[in-house]
Amino acid sequence: MRAGVSLRDLNQEGFARLLAHLDPDPERAGGKYEALRHKLIVFFEGRSCGFDSDSLADRTLDRVAGKLSESIDIQATLSGYCYGVARFIWQEWRRERRHEPLDHDPPAPPTGDEVAAIRHHCLEGCLGGLAPESRKLILDYYEGERSGKIENRARQAEYLSITPNALRRRAHLIRVNVLEPCLKKCVEEGPKG
Repeated sequence: MRAGVSLRDLNQEGFARLLAHLDPDPERAGGKYEALRHKLIVFFEGRSCGFDSDSLADRTLDRVAGKLSESIDIQATLSGYCYGVARFIWQEWRRERRHEPLDHDPPAPPTGDEVAAIRHHCLEGCLGGLAPESRKLILDYYEGERSGKIENRARQAEYLSITPNALRRRAHLIRVNVLEPCLKKCVEEGPKG
């Protein structure tokens, strides 16, 4: 049987045997068929098959029904056998996808300078969105290098009449709760304007 054959193309015997393997009662067999099909769709979605997951689940069940119409005796449980067939279908799908040409060239990854420019633009936008006192606190907190930064932070804490530890907590909260989420969102979406 060739891949991609739908149940409509299978003979009734194969489909009837598949349903009979699921349950002797036709109504319960139909419910079990749908449940098995759903599990196979989840199996393929878990392997990043995306929109092809439905058709791959159908192809799996078609192939199993075809084997049953050939009177092949399945020693394992039917669902276990289906998962084994699904693994083969998935491997076939991956091989087929490997040879598909792209519709267009993928975009070139941004250079280091472009990434830095985007991050800088985003940082300016995110800082601009802060309340004036928070913006001043952050800009002053990160001003300077090494020992100059330490001295600057001590003066800043004294000016605000808080301890250096309280200053550190305020700067941390602004950075973690406001700036970092804003930067992440901006970089993912791309800067506007």
